[in-house]
Amino acid sequence: MKHKTSRWVYAGIATVLIGLSGCGTPSTTLQGGRGSMMGQSGAMMQGQSNSRMGQGASMMQGQQNSNGTSGSETSAGTSAASQSTAKNQHIYLTVLAGAKLGSDGKMHDIFSPADFVVHPDKPVTVTVYNYDTGEHSFTSQALGVNASVKGAQRKGVPSTTTFTFTPKETGTYTWACTVPCDDNAGGWAMSHDGFMAGKVSVVAD
Repeated sequence: MKHKTSRWVYAGIATVLIGLSGCGTPSTTLQGGRGSMMGQSGAMMQGQSNSRMGQGASMMQGQQNSNGTSGSETSAGTSAASQSTAKNQHIYLTVLAGAKLGSDGKMHDIFSPADFVVHPDKPVTVTVYNYDTGEHSFTSQALGVNASVKGAQRKGVPSTTTFTFTPKETGTYTWACTVPCDDNAGGWAMSHDGFMAGKVSVVAD
C-alpha cells in the first residue's frame, strides 16, 4: 500500500507541474503579442510623422516658389534686370543760344555736350532739350541720323525732342546741325566741334 500511495503522490505532483507549465505558455504568448502590437504601432506613428514632415517641407517649397522668393528665381531675375540695363543707352543734350565763347571772340549757339561715347549694336536714345527758340538738327549721314529739333515756345522753357539710332560699327562719327543758325556770328558754330557740331565715338564694350 505504501508503494501504491507513493506512486499516486508522485503522479499528482507531476500533474500539477505539467499544469503549471501549461499555464505559463498563454502568458508568454500574450506578452509577445503585446510587444509585437506595440512595435507595429510605433512603426506606424513614425511613418506618419515622417510623411507629414515630408508633406510640410513640400508645401513650404511650393509656397516659396509661388511667391517668387526662391534663390534660383531671385538670381534669374537679377541677371535679367542687369542685361536689360546693359542694352539701354541714353544720351541727354541741351541746346543753348549764344552760350559759348569761340576762338573768334564771339558767343555762339551750342549743343552740350557736343561729343559723347556709345557702344555698337545697341539702341541709343537721345533726348534734346532746346532752350533756343530757333529750330536745329542733329545730322550724321554716317550714323543714319537726321533728327529735327524743334525750337522752344518761350524763353526758359525748353522743347523736348527724342530720337533713337543704333550704331553698327566702332569708330568716330561726326555730326552737325544743318539748319541755318548762329546768325549773329555768321553760322560759325555749325562748322566747329563743340558748338553746333561734334563727334560720336562708338567703342566696344
